[in-house]
Amino acid sequence: RQMCIRDRFYYLFIGLMAVAFGSCDENARLARDIQGTWAGTPEHLNDAEAAASTIIETYTFTPDEVNPKAKNGNVTITGNVSATIPMAVNPVSISAAASTSIQGTWTVIDDDEIALVLDFKSLQVKVDPDAVAISNDIFTDQSIPQVDSLRSEVVVNIAAQLRRDVEMRYMAVRQLDDVKIKGPILKFEIADTEYVLTRQGEV
Repeated sequence: RQMCIRDRFYYLFIGLMAVAFGSCDENARLARDIQGTWAGTPEHLNDAEAAASTIIETYTFTPDEVNPKAKNGNVTITGNVSATIPMAVNPVSISAAASTSIQGTWTVIDDDEIALVLDFKSLQVKVDPDAVAISNDIFTDQSIPQVDSLRSEVVVNIAAQLRRDVEMRYMAVRQLDDVKIKGPILKFEIADTEYVLTRQGEV
């Protein structure tokens, strides 16, 4: 009888170890497969009543520099932003393009979950001055020189607004849930919102 109980504990221990090692293997597989660069599709960055902006993000996951086989590493999220902002001088509006970037770290915490810690001190938002377009009255085709002369101030204001929008967006990016990688497609959820990205370059 004692041998039987001992055997049961032995097999239970073996079973638990098998589950643990299996989980470790899945975590290691996810850590390996997530590495690389993944591009997303346009997402709403700001959809206010009058203003609107979208962002296309690219996630780049790199392994730990000291231990490439570790289940963690560094992440960089870059974005291309398109924005349309109305002005007090109706019907004038401004369209602009900007680039964003933020860095952080990633860690596999389960076979389908990745924790992200973003460094907001690394956040950069750069508005392309040459891509700032100011529309005027399309009916009278009147030019508005006083608006164009404020282009540099406009760029600064747009950059400040976009920075606030991006900060709000990334404050919610703490964990990638339900991560699935199938071929060149990466799917995950952030706060119950699903994202689909495509691998860039060679595996």
